Amino acid sequence: MSDQTNWTLYNYSSIFLFGLTYLFLAVTIIKDLNGNGLGYFSLWVSIISVVYTLVSIIQFGDIANAITWAFWAYLWFLFYLSMSCGKEIDAYTGRVAIVLSWVTLTIPSMFTMTGISKEPAAQFIWYALAIATILYFLFLNINKGSEKQLASK
Repeated sequence: MSDQTNWTLYNYSSIFLFGLTYLFLAVTIIKDLNGNGLGYFSLWVSIISVVYTLVSIIQFGDIANAITWAFWAYLWFLFYLSMSCGKEIDAYTGRVAIVLSWVTLTIPSMFTMTGISKEPAAQFIWYALAIATILYFLFLNINKGSEKQLASK
């Protein structure tokens, strides 16, 4: 049950970013569209996700939630680059999506369902995973740049 305060509604409204993305994706597939519109929609969602990132820090002081929103903003921005800008980053985007599905959804959900999400050890594990994720994404970018240099020689 919602208490209907502005912050409660704000928190619940975030689910629409995901729902509308999936709906847009379904229409794109069913209508055999090229995905350009979905890419621009993903840009809008990535910008809104940055707002959620900032609000998580400023209003709630919730760094873990802010990091999660920043990860999602990054992923939606990659969708934009791929679908609307024609960047050839599908393999990279796929890796990011798979990693983030574990780091931002599966593991936090398991921690919550088992009742350990507020335990210091679980929080330490999640922060360590978040740092490892950032380093992995940086490694993928650096490695991709090295592969391009070798291919051009």
